[in-house]
Amino acid sequence: MSRQAQIQAVIDQFVSEITELITESAIETVQNALMGAVSAPAPRKASKPGRKKFTKAAGPARKKKSGKRVRRTAEDLEATANDVLAFIDANANCGMSDISKALRQDPIKLRPALQLLTAAGRVKVTGKKRGTKYHAGGAGTAKKTAAPKTAKNSRTKKKTARKAKR
Repeated sequence: MSRQAQIQAVIDQFVSEITELITESAIETVQNALMGAVSAPAPRKASKPGRKKFTKAAGPARKKKSGKRVRRTAEDLEATANDVLAFIDANANCGMSDISKALRQDPIKLRPALQLLTAAGRVKVTGKKRGTKYHAGGAGTAKKTAAPKTAKNSRTKKKTARKAKR
């Protein structure tokens, strides 16, 4: 026999053995499935010796969320509003980030308390978006008398001057 024929004979023998083993394994798996016995999954491979396994970072454990939104009670909201008002009284012209850092609370939790205070007139708001500043004012403080409004542009100035002459 030539070398080529010997190599081909070894390959054919190997393929037939592998095919037979695969067929036996498939038949065994089907029989176990039909009998209700589920085989255990194959064991996991051991990690490489130099590799580190992924672990969670050390720190405070987080509570699992129940999936439902938790509504705060009116007493809790009022207590937060009182804390916010006390801070604003002590520190005029402060923003949401200043308040949240001082009270160590999330700005999202402080927003309803500030809305409650502004609706009641106990806090005044100036600015918009990230430039919003909060000032103590309204109930509990003396109100300033409003200055008479003046005309903003030249056209309205002329109209008010004509009306004053009549």
